[in-house]
Amino acid sequence: MAKLFEMAGVKYTLNYSNVTIDPPELVQFIKSEYPQAVWHSKGVHLCSEVVNHAPGLPTRNGRWCCEIYKEQGDNGLFKSVGVRAEESKRRKGLWSPVKSTKGGAILAPILYWTTEDVWQFIRDRGLKYPALYDEGFDRLGCVGCPLGGKKRHKEFARWPKYEALWKRGGRKWWEKYRDKLKPDGTFYFAHKFPTFEAYWSWWMEEKNVNDTDAPDCQMWLW
Repeated sequence: MAKLFEMAGVKYTLNYSNVTIDPPELVQFIKSEYPQAVWHSKGVHLCSEVVNHAPGLPTRNGRWCCEIYKEQGDNGLFKSVGVRAEESKRRKGLWSPVKSTKGGAILAPILYWTTEDVWQFIRDRGLKYPALYDEGFDRLGCVGCPLGGKKRHKEFARWPKYEALWKRGGRKWWEKYRDKLKPDGTFYFAHKFPTFEAYWSWWMEEKNVNDTDAPDCQMWLW
């Protein structure tokens, strides 16, 4: 994105929302290659923030993490992101080259680029990129993101300390809410799981809380 604006002769600033669980190699790449980037940090690690949210660990349909850690920085500015329609049907349906949001307008200049278009642009100009792509990772983002599905197993194998952080936050949440009652007298969602391990297994899409064959994690909310 920076190269596009440089070629266009457009004034810009680089902004990075520190979600605290990006791959360490990616964070180091940003620091070394884009030292001018403005960092936006909440000051609390995302995995520690879990205990403050009654719904628990973020899910595909309940990503409170994005709202807190990704969508609050540089509000009021005309933003530009590298989102692409090819990445998912949802993005293809929701995004346009210029999108209006409550945080301001967002420009998506490579919305209709293919993956090959991106790599061709990088190769033609000799641009640097995170070495993780050479290790077989096709997308870089939050380690353990629920949108990653089964890919999270590969991510946690690569970065086990991140898995430990997720588990620590999830366990504290489960211990806090497992026997706690809501104002209406009903139990919170944590009560459905007799152990933290059962909850973790559900979150990782290996088991179904309703004892059916299909995994229900990320598919419904409490």
